[in-house]
Amino acid sequence: LADGTVMLLDAMGNTVWTASGDSAITAISCNHDAVIVGCRSGLILRLDQAGQLQWQQRCPFRNERIYWPYWFLTTPEVAALASGRDDKRNLDLIVAGTGSTNLIFLNAATGKHLDDVISPYGLPDRIRVHLHPVTGESQFMVGHSQLTCCSSVRVWNPQAKQEICYEKSLIPKGRTDYGWDSCSLVELQIQALGPDQSERVIVLRQGAVNQLTVYDQATADPLWDATLGGAPVALVVRSRYEAGDARCFVAEQFGGIVGFDAQGE
Repeated sequence: LADGTVMLLDAMGNTVWTASGDSAITAISCNHDAVIVGCRSGLILRLDQAGQLQWQQRCPFRNERIYWPYWFLTTPEVAALASGRDDKRNLDLIVAGTGSTNLIFLNAATGKHLDDVISPYGLPDRIRVHLHPVTGESQFMVGHSQLTCCSSVRVWNPQAKQEICYEKSLIPKGRTDYGWDSCSLVELQIQALGPDQSERVIVLRQGAVNQLTVYDQATADPLWDATLGGAPVALVVRSRYEAGDARCFVAEQFGGIVGFDAQGE
């Protein structure tokens, strides 16, 4: 809640427990049976099943790029949280995107700060965890919806190294292919669009160009684009594969909804 309260409710809506952060709650996730909570101040809490504090860690604010203040918040606000596995180090991870546009990698069990990298460019408030289809390793797909000129989706491995970037379009319509495209990320999904397809990365962009692009997950090659008539605000991807059934639905700002099949029609 805005006052820093975290509540666990049962199936009937009854309060099971409450806990408190030090400022407004801005992100929440889970790691096994624990609840991971991020606050506007940059504080991250791990709460157990009873709502008891297991650890807390404060995200640092990186100010080495303060000459571009329009890409930053005034606090290291936790904008997104995700949990994944680092098999090489045999530990679970918490990854946080913060208001100083960096990614914080924490040991999920102890809260220990492991890595800290800049996420270019903007507020990294879209993080999805994906398991590599061959290695089974966790991958952290990160994008920015605010304070950004960049709609690229970058993939980071558990050791905080960038592996791949989804940014090109088959038909750019004015978008650049090197990140500075005056667009932002609205939504990101990872799934197959047909029974015989490999996984796809589905990226919805808005800004200078309003566009839905589907990528090959392994190569980051764009497979098809769909230019939208209005500013998109939401994406839903269906998992049914019947012939002729639309798979991707986009809602636009002023009430329009458009659906696309697996080939972008």
